[in-house]
Amino acid sequence: MLLQQVATLLLKKYQERFQGSPVKATFSYLKEALGRMMPHNPLATHDADRASVRSHAGLLRAMEYRSARLLQSAASRLAQMTKETNAWHAWNDCMSHLVQLANAHVERVVLGGFLARVEAEADPATRATLAAMAELFALDRLHADPVLRNEEYIAPSRAKAMEREVRALCAELRQVAEPLVAAFDIPDFVLRAPIGLHHTQEGSLFDEYLSAVGFGAGGQAVHTHPAPAPQH
Repeated sequence: MLLQQVATLLLKKYQERFQGSPVKATFSYLKEALGRMMPHNPLATHDADRASVRSHAGLLRAMEYRSARLLQSAASRLAQMTKETNAWHAWNDCMSHLVQLANAHVERVVLGGFLARVEAEADPATRATLAAMAELFALDRLHADPVLRNEEYIAPSRAKAMEREVRALCAELRQVAEPLVAAFDIPDFVLRAPIGLHHTQEGSLFDEYLSAVGFGAGGQAVHTHPAPAPQH
């Protein structure tokens, strides 16, 4: 329901700002929303080097492009379907498209706030970790988007580079996964996961996993026997 409200607000602003024929509105919107930020689809580039793929400015532009394309296509689709049926049926028929639009908008806003926090961080180590998390978030969302993939908005070489960098970022963040989880200070009874129950630096994190599946220290199986039934 909340995502539908987000989509409604975006479409209302789109309609208010770009009146006239659908063709004119589409041209005006894309020119204003995209033309001043980029001359073309930022994901269509064949640049595959790490600096280009992880560029914060580039990632934010790509998220903006994704959101803008979805808004334009949703508005055009609704306008066309409303001519063929009533508004209620048109809205329901476009529901998956509208939810996708709302998610894309929310993720763009999240990335913008995330990158602003990265820039404001003074500690180099913390800043590097936050930057890696922001880059992973953006690349994962863009690479997984079915519209961008199915309609070939992402150049093949760029898609391969994005997938490669997602794996590389996961490997980087693996080194700090435990403190990142601990930073949320989620109570053990809520988390109920071995990584959240590893409180000290002594021993191995995997001891918690082994214990959770019935093995003790060193991988030795722990055999538990039910208490004997009381004798009457």
